[in-house]
Amino acid sequence: MQVKIPVTEAGIDAIEEATFQGVSVNATVCFTVPRQLELLSNRARSGAAHCQWHVDCRDVSVCTIMIGRTDDWMKVLANRETVDIDPAFLDWLGSPA
Repeated sequence: MQVKIPVTEAGIDAIEEATFQGVSVNATVCFTVPRQLELLSNRARSGAAHCQWHVDCRDVSVCTIMIGRTDDWMKVLANRETVDIDPAFLDWLGSPA
């Protein structure tokens, strides 16, 4: 079983505690790279503490990055605000490279 916890400010604290307790987490509703990095930093700290207490560290936790939704919202904003931009740039956030 995996528990879904949104990657909000409070959610990151909950994710850290849950993973420390050995709960498998799907960190969801993650919209930005900086938020993912914050999550990974906390996960590393939690994982180190988790292993220090000799708890099974083979739990599976994942992060669902929803950058494509940010791309969609940027398209709405660019259209609404009549921003003159190459439409290809509005897909940049969701690209893997």
